[in-house]
Amino acid sequence: MNPFFSHFQKLLLRPWPFRWFLATHMPLGLFMGLRLIQFQSYRSQVTVPFKKLNQNHLNGLHFAVLSMAAELSTSVMAFGQVYKREPKIIASITRCEGQFYKKATDKITFTCQDGKLIETAIEKALKGEQNVMIQCTAVGNNTHHEMVAAFTITWSFKVA
Repeated sequence: MNPFFSHFQKLLLRPWPFRWFLATHMPLGLFMGLRLIQFQSYRSQVTVPFKKLNQNHLNGLHFAVLSMAAELSTSVMAFGQVYKREPKIIASITRCEGQFYKKATDKITFTCQDGKLIETAIEKALKGEQNVMIQCTAVGNNTHHEMVAAFTITWSFKVA
């Protein structure tokens, strides 16, 4: 595990540093109202509110808003594992697939539990393996605990 992970974790769990992170890495996330509600080395949860700005013409949450929340639920763990890491690790998303099961008409919480998978992939990259690719899953549930969407996000890690 990255020795600086806990420092990164403490930063993002505070409101203003998290807003700064969004402003510099995912600016639209600020306007959409994304919130990081849980962030550990193995699991993270991100919520997105149901508000007028996030709605599509069918009065549901727009798919782009849902995909931003899903991406953020995986990327905070990836960023935490590469934060201040030497040698520098490049993390990039190579693919994003979404499946939608129900119309999103209230607050949605995306949960990703692939932190150990991310950590293992980065360790492989540090050992010399080129372009380590993994698939992380982020599942979005509404306030009634019904699955609304599931995203599979493919990450690539390599030493810079």
